[in-house]
Amino acid sequence: VTTERGTVKPVVSQRIAYGSVSMNYYNGVSKIESTVPFNNAMSQTSLTLTDQSALLTSVDATERFISEDYDNRLVFRDTHYQNFIENQPSRNRVTAAYFELKNRKEDYSGRFGRQSSSGAGVMGRFDGAAVGYGLTPGVRMNAVAGQLVDVGLGAKPVFYGASVDTGPLTLYAINQTVDGVADRRAVGSELRYFEQGRTAYALLDYDTIYSTVNIALLQGTIGGGSDTSYHFLLDHRKAPYISTKNALNGASTT
Repeated sequence: VTTERGTVKPVVSQRIAYGSVSMNYYNGVSKIESTVPFNNAMSQTSLTLTDQSALLTSVDATERFISEDYDNRLVFRDTHYQNFIENQPSRNRVTAAYFELKNRKEDYSGRFGRQSSSGAGVMGRFDGAAVGYGLTPGVRMNAVAGQLVDVGLGAKPVFYGASVDTGPLTLYAINQTVDGVADRRAVGSELRYFEQGRTAYALLDYDTIYSTVNIALLQGTIGGGSDTSYHFLLDHRKAPYISTKNALNGASTT
């Protein structure tokens, strides 16, 4: 665009929608043949059973809005397992359903809805909110709160936490309760290192309720030449992770 004051670069906004739908049918049949003696003769019987008859449908949809200031998106992912065998249950699992707001000029962001953990002490997929704000180019403050969803039967743990990113280092603290009882309280750090031909990631998670290391992890890659690379992994962790709810799995205690 040309004006009396010169050339001005136009602001371009884009709305992009993309996704996919896939369907897979699974069928399994077993045939059992047996031979038994009956009246001084051998009698043969055959039994055919349908072990599996199911349709698996996966939906993945994203709508993205991009402008000079914003990069926002809506994300939805769902998997439905339709079981056609009588008296066998069908299942549906929404793995993601969130709105993400990201301002590039002011350096703040937020993600609201069902989402996967991005670290900072959150142990799994949750329904909630994760927000962040860049104080300086090298320091970013983050907060997260929500309810875990992939924890099996019983009450779902509720948590809130905060973290700070300073370059490659993240420091965090998190508190988690279930039915009003202290479930998990931890502090930890994450360290990321990237260089040409070398990468490393370290994680330390320490539970302050039970005074024990929950996770101590170090992994990385070292390039040994044009056609060679070396990978290493040191992983010490509690499985399942330390929490009051996990300690009571299988117990009659409420």
